[in-house]
Amino acid sequence: MRILLISPMLPGIGGVSVSSHRLLLNLKNDGFNAQAFNIRFRKMAHNIPAYLFLRFLIIPFYIIFNHKFDIIHCHVPGVLRKLYISLFKPFYHGAKLIFTIHGDAFPLVTNRFAQMALEKADKIICVKPGDSENLPSQLKSKSVDIPAFILPRIIDETYIPQSILSFCKKSKEESLLIFNGAAIVSEKYNDLYGFCDMLDAFDLLEHRGEYKLLMVQNGVPNNQESETLMKRVKMRIKSKPNIKFVEGEEFELCPLFRYAKLYVRPTKTDGDSLSIREALAMGCNVVASNVVCRPKGVIVYNDRAQLADTIEYAMNQKVIHYPKKDYYQEIKEVYKQI
Repeated sequence: MRILLISPMLPGIGGVSVSSHRLLLNLKNDGFNAQAFNIRFRKMAHNIPAYLFLRFLIIPFYIIFNHKFDIIHCHVPGVLRKLYISLFKPFYHGAKLIFTIHGDAFPLVTNRFAQMALEKADKIICVKPGDSENLPSQLKSKSVDIPAFILPRIIDETYIPQSILSFCKKSKEESLLIFNGAAIVSEKYNDLYGFCDMLDAFDLLEHRGEYKLLMVQNGVPNNQESETLMKRVKMRIKSKPNIKFVEGEEFELCPLFRYAKLYVRPTKTDGDSLSIREALAMGCNVVASNVVCRPKGVIVYNDRAQLADTIEYAMNQKVIHYPKKDYYQEIKEVYKQI
């Protein structure tokens, strides 16, 4: 079986890159003829909109003229990108087309272009539990909920910058918090990942005990409002030695959860967060907003005013080691059945 993954890949930043990379490694290890088309460039400096647009345009022609695949599994964001790839499906030499929806599927319900793209797919995978039920009736029969979390085969710290690793190791005996997010400001969501909510809570926590915070910005700001947000964040942490702010670094967060007391996810909306599942698998407690259904073991809060108190409460809770659920086998089963 020849499988092509179309996705952002490592080296890169974000949960989709990590899960697609692990999926590719598992497929190869199991003897599948699998490869990936990275929709981003390996060098972050090359990932500017014009270059990325041109790179994306060649994907259908790469499939048509270079290889014959049995399965094309797309992990691409955006409605128009999905539609573009799906329009060329008659020329994919009979290959089956799978779309994985990594974010919230609900906005796709009323978008005609999204429905056009998904109607051409042979299978739809929703990573957020229950999302397949939100799809239009004509799509439900070929959709399934499978979270994106795949366990890493090896917990490797080799590629983590030494300054970050050192900060986490030294902070292990204190109360280390980890936060990560992208600088996203839109018409609908102001500070989607909750940088300011995290800093507001940390300001309160500083007066209650010895806390350290690793704050990781994923990717680069995509508009002026996002750049302004990051400038505000940097100004707030400038004189705080107990906060380490990281940007522009490409590494997996998973190994660092072994040194943290808590992972904090104060998002305004969410899919099925890979970082949450990684933290739980590594024995790190998690506090998250209640904007979506969270995995078992996550301590949720209802309002940003409750965040500091919820963090303090979670710090005093014993870590519950839940079974490490890996969803790779379920994805592989989809490939076999399709």
